Amino acid sequence: MTITKLAALFAFNISILMTFMFFILYFFYKSERELKYLAVLFFSTGIYAIGQFSIEEVKIPEQIIFWHKFEHIGVILMAPAWLNFCYEYTKKKKDVLIGILNYLSIAYLGILFTTPLLIINNTALYGGEFLQGKEGPAYFLMILSLGVSLGYGYYLIAQKIVQTKQFHSYNIILLIGTAIAILFGIHDVLTLLKINILGIKTTLFEYGLYLMSFSLVYSWVIARGFQEKEIIKDVFKRYVAYPVLKDEATFSMSEISMELEVSVIFADIRGFTALSEKLKASEVVDILNKYYSNMTAIAEEYGGIVDKFIGDNVMAVFGVGEKVKNHPLLAARAACDMRDKVHKYFGPEYKDMINIGIGVNTGKVIMGPMGSHRKKEYTIIGETVNIAACLEDRAYRNQILITGEIHNKIEKFVKAKKLDELCLKDKEHPVAIYELESIKQY
Repeated sequence: MTITKLAALFAFNISILMTFMFFILYFFYKSERELKYLAVLFFSTGIYAIGQFSIEEVKIPEQIIFWHKFEHIGVILMAPAWLNFCYEYTKKKKDVLIGILNYLSIAYLGILFTTPLLIINNTALYGGEFLQGKEGPAYFLMILSLGVSLGYGYYLIAQKIVQTKQFHSYNIILLIGTAIAILFGIHDVLTLLKINILGIKTTLFEYGLYLMSFSLVYSWVIARGFQEKEIIKDVFKRYVAYPVLKDEATFSMSEISMELEVSVIFADIRGFTALSEKLKASEVVDILNKYYSNMTAIAEEYGGIVDKFIGDNVMAVFGVGEKVKNHPLLAARAACDMRDKVHKYFGPEYKDMINIGIGVNTGKVIMGPMGSHRKKEYTIIGETVNIAACLEDRAYRNQILITGEIHNKIEKFVKAKKLDELCLKDKEHPVAIYELESIKQY
């Protein structure tokens, strides 16, 4: 058995298997339209492969003609299937070219089925005046449609890769497989035109086609896995503010649980419970959303992260991610901005009603996923957090309370006055408390 026959037989079996697999997947996931085109593409590859194999087997001219037509059916179905897949793969809106290619394929199939067979000198030709053997106009019509499809599809994928800068291995493999198929196809056309550059008389396109098909499967499977990983990362980052994920998205609990030193802010609207009882539910939600949005913006301006919203209380953390040595000062600046700017975010009717109390502390915390097996929250815990919450609870309207520990680190940058000490349960020494009045201007 020749190499061509072995390759064709192997490709036929794999293609039929892939056809069933992608059709079954499409049956369950109809929103994934590229599955449909992958199924058609492998179905056409299977038709082409069995035609290629059978041509090598049969000797009767009529049978040779039949299997040549079978081979051509496979090739002409590949063109729209491949291009449709490329449109879906790159998320490009379909244009007039795909419509022309679809109609061209239908027209060619019609001609192929309706043209009478013709046998001259025991040589199987394609019959009629239109189809005159492999060197006839119909053959080049088929090559043209497939060439345009492969070439434009290759361009779409390459353009998407360059624009998105996704130079991943699966995209590169897909480009290489398609490029080889195109180059082998060009070689075959030149050979038919009696231009033999490589000195190889046998056709090569079928090998390029098989290679492209298998690289396509590999690329699609890996790409889907990569996209799912990106979706998981996106969801994780959307609901977990902390920048703890590596580029390769490691989700090991041991790797994203850690001890570190941070500064923590608690900022609470004073008297909001009483205020909310006088307002409509929609007004309460509107006030809270404005408050959350603007407090978040201020925290992020100074490199902070909003850990959570607790009722009308905002908890922000500074010093996570990049190693920021001056996070105590950044937290103090953010706290002053929160206190000074909170009123401007609301209408005059709420100006005297919206006042906040703030507590700030710095120290070591434990960060990681906390909760039950049903629900977890990525957050920080520790004495540092508890003390900051206690300070916020003791703060009056528009007052910022900080600990002696954070005051010692930022003393030369701020104006603050010492207040009473805070005695906490399970803590041997009382905590010094300062009222942060302002940031010194230099």
